[in-house]
Amino acid sequence: MGGYLLEFRLTGSAREFVKETAVRIGKTFYVHGVTQKRVVPHVSMVGPFRTDDERRLIREFEATCINYEQLTFRFNGLRTFGSWLTGNRVLAVNIEPSEELVRLRSELVSKFSGFCYMGKHDMGKYSPHATLAFKDIDRKFGKIKEYLASMEIPPIRHSVLRITLVGKGSRIVSEFDLFQRRSLTRPEALNRENRKLTLALMQARVEGDLIGTSPGRPFEISPETKAFVVSDTHFDHENIIRYCNRPFESARQMNDMMVRNWNNTVGRSDVVFFLGDFAFGREHNPIDYWLGKLNGRVFFLRGNHDLDAVTKALEIPSCFFIHYRGQDLMLTHDPLRPASWKGWMIHGDKHNNSPDAYPFIKCSNKTMNVCVEMIGYKPLSLDGVLQAISRC
Repeated sequence: MGGYLLEFRLTGSAREFVKETAVRIGKTFYVHGVTQKRVVPHVSMVGPFRTDDERRLIREFEATCINYEQLTFRFNGLRTFGSWLTGNRVLAVNIEPSEELVRLRSELVSKFSGFCYMGKHDMGKYSPHATLAFKDIDRKFGKIKEYLASMEIPPIRHSVLRITLVGKGSRIVSEFDLFQRRSLTRPEALNRENRKLTLALMQARVEGDLIGTSPGRPFEISPETKAFVVSDTHFDHENIIRYCNRPFESARQMNDMMVRNWNNTVGRSDVVFFLGDFAFGREHNPIDYWLGKLNGRVFFLRGNHDLDAVTKALEIPSCFFIHYRGQDLMLTHDPLRPASWKGWMIHGDKHNNSPDAYPFIKCSNKTMNVCVEMIGYKPLSLDGVLQAISRC
């Protein structure tokens, strides 16, 4: 039975242990097909299985994963299974999953079983493992097992970063990032800067102190990352056209122009810091609806009008600090300056209604207003922010 496989890929010390041990076995016992490049340490969750409805599969996968956050597991000794009669014996690290991880897997199996062709092993108890050797080992099985028994398998508890849905040819169909709280396309999943972001968020959660919440620990943005800021789009808000003298005849024209401007400016893997008031009005489309139309990895800072649930962006605190190309910046919606902060404040909220107090940039107060009316109805790059600051 082929088709799809659901797994999580090992990271950090867990990944290094499995990869190094598998390669060592291959070199020591001449196990066929094991090379440094080909070893991808992972743990299977569901599958392989088949379905004729990939769209529904992706939809059910993402809708289930969004309800889970901290999934953990730990190594728990060596495990062997299979039979020499059938020639399919396996040597692996036994994985002890957390209750949350077991619950997620059970829920996914339940949802998939309604429209997927699944194997009997998926319907039973979840007993995960990370394979060390399984190919061309039958005559060497005893020696490899003895070799592994002399090794100490670290019983460290690890976090699952992402759940990966794999299709034919081991290609990523969809990947859910448990720390960014959103699904990733294949290019996003393979993007190195995106992975660095996930690891930083994981480290912050482990340490119990979210990076970016204090001036002393700003969120570091690599100079190689294309990053932008923007605020107060007010998608669907007809009255904002009149309130702020926006150059549009209707909310629909405004929406279309802002989506087009955004996507012509921001790439799929770029970072966007949104500083509040995304959509508004009695019959406005949900925030996630608009996020689904826009490029970029969005860090979402709520404004006073942002009351919807947000699952397609990473929510950040209302006062967030970043460091980019040697400059520290405070990001916020309402420009209320903390007494301890003397640096530059990038804000929204004020639109173009108070041009004297809150122009695009006010050097004397070290404030920058990035409401869409002030920046051409499209996100402004952080390089653009620094260029404007340098002229003060």
